[in-house]
Amino acid sequence: MPSPLCFILNKLGLSVPNDISITGFNSDLDSALPIPFTSMGISKKRYGEAAVYHLMQRIERPEMPVRRIQLAPEMYISETTRSLL
Repeated sequence: MPSPLCFILNKLGLSVPNDISITGFNSDLDSALPIPFTSMGISKKRYGEAAVYHLMQRIERPEMPVRRIQLAPEMYISETTRSLL
């Protein structure tokens, strides 16, 4: 969780995102954090919807072959990064 990191960097005299940017990875993009931060992750809601959809298909048609389902992560840009352009 980057929020403690933000406080530590602030105590060291660094400003987030002016002096340094912070990003996360493998985050639940649906959760709210005290400090909105830039992160890559998946929406657990979207993941759950996909799982239920495919489970219901499998229940209705048990002869279906097993499938591997992959969701591409999304990038959520927020207050802990700044543009370099």
